Amino acid sequence: MIISNPRLIPFILAGYPNLATTEAVLESLATIGVTTVELGVPFSDPVADGPIIQKASESVAHIQLAEILQLVSRFHARYPKLQIVIFSYLNPLLAMGLNSYVRLAKQAGVTATLTVDLPPEEAEEYCRLHKSQDLKTVFLASPSTSPERLNHINACSTGFVYYVSRAGVTGEQQDLSATLPLEVNKIRQFVNKPLAVGFGISNAKQAAQVAQFADAVVIGSTFVRLLGESKTPEQACQKVSTFASNCLKAIAEI
Repeated sequence: MIISNPRLIPFILAGYPNLATTEAVLESLATIGVTTVELGVPFSDPVADGPIIQKASESVAHIQLAEILQLVSRFHARYPKLQIVIFSYLNPLLAMGLNSYVRLAKQAGVTATLTVDLPPEEAEEYCRLHKSQDLKTVFLASPSTSPERLNHINACSTGFVYYVSRAGVTGEQQDLSATLPLEVNKIRQFVNKPLAVGFGISNAKQAAQVAQFADAVVIGSTFVRLLGESKTPEQACQKVSTFASNCLKAIAEI
């Protein structure tokens, strides 16, 4: 099981604005009690991401997957209980080689991989390799996903299923869809794995709302924006940990 209390999953873009800040921010999140983090791999063409993450990703697209796994390895040695989900597009994994990736990821202490542009129908070898290293897999579902495909996504996801709460790309928004609880309940008819909900969740109030019907809440763009606004690693840690603490408190109070 990847999902555990507290049920907040921050998304942190690896290497943004630099790898030293990423490592410091992971430490600050672990210190306040976060149990799972999505660690994004920068990519030059992040088509699923909104303007905040897209701009950040393009600015650090030179960061290599091998460097990120080395960072995870160093961090995991000090904080082995924090679960790291690598959030990547397929190209960086293929550039490293899937065999090499799963081996190095396991050695580094990675818990799971979410490959945003890999459909489960094309993931047989990918899933086999992850299973061979006891790495979990996470796949995406959306409001338009058919029941047949939900069954396939559920079967292929050994960690959790990530439900995209709206059509389009990531990004902050003022209000959540009023139909989101009904959508999640409908998804649960076909998914018996833990269900994380993300895309567009921007503040503590929204996190608490989603936590009432989801197993976990993923927040990305707000964390990346806070990193971009920070002038020093210390300021980045302060901003990120304060926001995360507010979200954790709001979720705990529901």
